[in-house]
Amino acid sequence: MGLKYLKRFNQVKLSGICSCYDPGTRAKACANGAIKAFPPIDNLSVCDGYVVAVPIPNLTKVCTSLLKFKKHIFSEKTLCLSFDNFGLLKKSGGAEYIFVMHK
Repeated sequence: MGLKYLKRFNQVKLSGICSCYDPGTRAKACANGAIKAFPPIDNLSVCDGYVVAVPIPNLTKVCTSLLKFKKHIFSEKTLCLSFDNFGLLKKSGGAEYIFVMHK
């Protein structure tokens, strides 16, 4: 689901998008509805929750980084590629805060 569709819900306030990729990707996100783009996750403001849409190999790293905020995280793809990734997410509190969409 793109940002333009999430913005249609009255109860959803989008305050930004976190992009760990090149400046062109961040500029494209802003052009397509992101209010602000943050290069590293450490500069991301604390929100009520986060939607993670990154390439599958990056999901564990990004979700683990967001767990420090102790807010809900929604991931729309395969969350773990290995049992090591699963262990890292579980140890970081992922069982309480991460939700994964099953298609």
